[in-house]
Amino acid sequence: MHDMPNQVSPRTKVRLFTDDCMVCCEVKSHQLQDQVTLQRDLHALQLWAERWGMRFNPQKCDIMHIAHQAHRVQMYELCGVTLDSVTQAKYLGAIISADLQWHSQVCAVAKKANTTLYFIYRTLKYCPRSSRATAYTSVVRSGMEHCAGIWDPPPPKQQDKNTLEKVNRRTLVCSTTRPGTITASAPPPCCNPLAGITRGKALQPTHGAHVQHHT
Repeated sequence: MHDMPNQVSPRTKVRLFTDDCMVCCEVKSHQLQDQVTLQRDLHALQLWAERWGMRFNPQKCDIMHIAHQAHRVQMYELCGVTLDSVTQAKYLGAIISADLQWHSQVCAVAKKANTTLYFIYRTLKYCPRSSRATAYTSVVRSGMEHCAGIWDPPPPKQQDKNTLEKVNRRTLVCSTTRPGTITASAPPPCCNPLAGITRGKALQPTHGAHVQHHT
């Protein structure tokens, strides 16, 4: 696997993680040669896999076009199959959108956190508050912090921040109430799942970038 990135052209980047492979390349819409180069790189990877007795599954591969403006979608082939073009793809636990907005990622994180939070409440509802707080920190918060340096919504995305704050409020209720009682209060700062996290540099769209994602 270590020689796989050497099969493509210098402008094409290959990222490997366990059984996932992502190929990305800047393709300018007015230059046909860039599209030909990317297709040639995909064919080179196909030959590399066959040489080592392996084969890509084109049904689990797709193309994502990331650009500032809408443009004609160029189709690419792998193993004789035309790859589907998608607007979202999950990579290393984060949902990447073609417009580089993180609304889908925030909703997915909040949904998973709420499901886990209710499971903890049902299972540990008669346990001490400290036990429930430990379970929240180790299970719920750790999941919400995954890749937060990238998708942590900027100030204009108030809707996404509100979605995360709802998880905070439910956490406070579940950790401070006994079964059969309901209270409402603002969450303390310590319950903020993104507290203490340094915001990472925001990703900026690259004109005509094409991402090939293998799952």
